[in-house]
Amino acid sequence: MTIKTIHAGGLVTKALGEVSDRNGVPIGRIEGYFASFQLEDGPYPDRITPGAFLASIAEHKARGNRQVRVNWMHRRSPIGGAPIETVREDARGLYGITEINLSIQQGAEAYSLAKQRVVVDYSVGIDPQSRTFEKTADGIEVRVITKARLYEVSLVDEPMNKDAQVTAVKSAMPFANLPTAPAGTSWDAEAARERVLDLKLRDCDPTTAFLDRSRRWQIADVIDGALVVVPEAVESVLADVKAEGIDDDELLTHLDRYCGRLGLASPFPSEDDREPIKLDVVKAWGPADVEEALADTGRFSRSAAKYLASRLGAPVEKTDDALWSDVLSRLRGAQEALDRR
Repeated sequence: MTIKTIHAGGLVTKALGEVSDRNGVPIGRIEGYFASFQLEDGPYPDRITPGAFLASIAEHKARGNRQVRVNWMHRRSPIGGAPIETVREDARGLYGITEINLSIQQGAEAYSLAKQRVVVDYSVGIDPQSRTFEKTADGIEVRVITKARLYEVSLVDEPMNKDAQVTAVKSAMPFANLPTAPAGTSWDAEAARERVLDLKLRDCDPTTAFLDRSRRWQIADVIDGALVVVPEAVESVLADVKAEGIDDDELLTHLDRYCGRLGLASPFPSEDDREPIKLDVVKAWGPADVEEALADTGRFSRSAAKYLASRLGAPVEKTDDALWSDVLSRLRGAQEALDRR
């Protein structure tokens, strides 16, 4: 097998040979570090400690030869998987091999760009389960992740941890669903940014003042120590996004939710233009995927999403709620009917 090595700063990522297959599906393998134990860049840096992923790796393995979902630029559009038996920690970070599905267009394009040495960085999507805070010598407050659940890996072109050339922790931006500022609140973007930058991570998450990981699209200000979305800011971002023709699905989806709540026009041309989540994708989801999808709608709290996901996986006969039992029966009946076609 021919091994091609892609170097990007401190990262060594390998595109392993030519096309292989898994279960009859053509795949291209890419090897490298999903996360680094070094401090990441940015005004609100994170640092993952060695051992943070060990429990999550063991959990994946206990569930039976699971593959960690591989996404493209953190969008909910899987392009492959990372077999959990290849994922491990070493002194440098979290290492593994991703198997990119070459039978789908985005997967083939992603693999081709990796072999071309254009996209050579990884990023992980995690759920921090244990964390502390510390300050650097420069007085910057750092969130230290000591335990994390790994739920996705992405190939990305702009990592947060530029020194290590891998992303330490950032996943797709969560939809924060911030409260709305009082009517008549004026918007001063520069002053609002300063107030947000002065916030402490332990008080709230300042990143939720923005719609994107680059923190360009700010929609929130600090009032009485709390982050609140300002309608005038949302309108300003909406105008900029439309003028520039931005097509970032994540950003547009979050912006659309705030627009809907504030009675503003949607950034999407129409609901019908959105790409639906196909049945064959949903069939492969586990409870964690259902939980994440529900929470991403912005209409379910994390606890509510987790509850619904757990109930969907429960046998009907063990469900004591008559209404819920009926819903589950109907869902499974519809699924069985589709499977018979």
